[in-house]
Amino acid sequence: MKTITFYSYKGGVGRTLALSNMASRLAEMGKKVCMLDFDLEAPGLHYKFNNYIKTQEISNGLVDYINDYLSQGHPPKTLKKYVSKIKFAKRNKSDVNLISAGGFSDDNYWKELSKINWYDLLYEPESIGIQLFLGLKKRIQQELKPDYLLIDSRTGITDISGITLSLLADEVVLLSSNNIESVNGSKQVLKAILNKNNIISGILPKIHFVLSRIPQQNRSRDEEILVDSKREDLNTYFIENEIDYQIEKILLIHSDRDLELRESFKIDRTLVNGPNKKVHPIYNDYIKLFESITEGDFKDEELFKFHKKKDAESLIEESWHEKNHLKKIDLLKKAVLLDSGSADAYYMLGQNFAAGGKHDEAIVSFKKALKLNPENHDIINSLAHSYFDSFLIIKAGEIINYGLKIFPDNKLLLLNRAVILNHLNRYADAVEAYEKLLINFPNNSKVRNNLGYSLWKLGRVEEALQHLYKALEINSANGYTFTTLAEISIDQGNLQEFYKNFELAIQFKGNIEKAIIQEYKLYSKVFNEQRFQKLIKRENIDLDELKIRYEKRLESIEEVKNIIL
Repeated sequence: MKTITFYSYKGGVGRTLALSNMASRLAEMGKKVCMLDFDLEAPGLHYKFNNYIKTQEISNGLVDYINDYLSQGHPPKTLKKYVSKIKFAKRNKSDVNLISAGGFSDDNYWKELSKINWYDLLYEPESIGIQLFLGLKKRIQQELKPDYLLIDSRTGITDISGITLSLLADEVVLLSSNNIESVNGSKQVLKAILNKNNIISGILPKIHFVLSRIPQQNRSRDEEILVDSKREDLNTYFIENEIDYQIEKILLIHSDRDLELRESFKIDRTLVNGPNKKVHPIYNDYIKLFESITEGDFKDEELFKFHKKKDAESLIEESWHEKNHLKKIDLLKKAVLLDSGSADAYYMLGQNFAAGGKHDEAIVSFKKALKLNPENHDIINSLAHSYFDSFLIIKAGEIINYGLKIFPDNKLLLLNRAVILNHLNRYADAVEAYEKLLINFPNNSKVRNNLGYSLWKLGRVEEALQHLYKALEINSANGYTFTTLAEISIDQGNLQEFYKNFELAIQFKGNIEKAIIQEYKLYSKVFNEQRFQKLIKRENIDLDELKIRYEKRLESIEEVKNIIL
């Protein structure tokens, strides 16, 4: 386990954000990471991960561990109650353990913090502070087994920073702004932690000196002069104070206006926009820091695999911006070749195949995505859709049942279940399913439309029309609702109303092909009408092909009429 303390003499230099970016990158590389928030009087490490963990989910932390240790007179039996788990949305990114400063859902944290007498803990003749903190580090290593322990230290020269720098750290990332106050304060800290008399292990920590919040500029020569002069200044200071240490390089982290508005993990996202790969300016800064703190830690094959994965992510993001459908598919195919473990790439590839009507290819891609991420409801729903569109109703029912076991209240899964019931002509069951959905989603136009369709098939036309008109109130451009209204009109023999709604269905993308397959006998009443033929010709619809698909649908219904849903 490598322990790295992130420290700054003054605040406002992006120390905690730098630590968070390093943790995120290590997790992406499959490394086990534990973060320890030692900034007890201004804790905030957990806020950097608020997309993945909420403050109210954290009930205990370091302050509670210290107080429990002192009140019991011995270490707590396990670290479990003090550790919070950060679970990233990306399947191929390791979870990160966080030992926060403590719970913040009420004022109790500050009461617990005030109980700690740091002088008694660290300086009394029989104090147990060193034993406590070294023991905590050992227990983290034994129980959580991280590859890296990243510590967020308090600013200034304090008892706490002394613990994190001199007692616990194997390496120190020291961030400083480029002003006399911060640099001179940092020198004093370095003088203390590079004094072998202050190091219990006898081994000096490796120092990574970072100048932070450096303005962006195109004059690289000016930055070279700044870095060289600052390195010379520090090393001269070490020589003058008989400190046996020399800084080999100074790293920079530039200012970033985006971060002033909203903090985010810049190390995670490389692509800015468009087909040409670009990087966020601060991305390179974080990468250089990451390479510095992990120097010699990774095998060549690990780095090669990781860089392939990052290239795949860039291709995935590039596909988002690509408007050409075939180019999208080509980009995503390249992405899965680079990273066969990317559920995102397979999922997006499946979506694009499905959008182009290539349901067999879509099914293959969605199945691979689901194997990599078996509890993702978006993948489950998409796979169910593709099975349904391929008339593999048993498979669609199986995958929906699988999904509902994991997500019993998922709207899309419940909706897809009801759609299959409609397909099987089980309209009474479908009505019951849609009415249950309507309780929680009264303003969902798709639920209203499908309920209206099912009611119409049961002969309850007036009720059907109420829901269909309500669907149009919610979404006046709902092509599917105009399709259903067209079908009711033709069923009632009102051709004028039929064509009005049918043309609106075409205008608002109501999936006319699927509708004709579903209600083939009904639409056959107008197959020979010149007006209808002009409309379907304009939409490049082949009625002979739809007849084949209709017959296939009938076969699928007969095969699965007793399916349990």
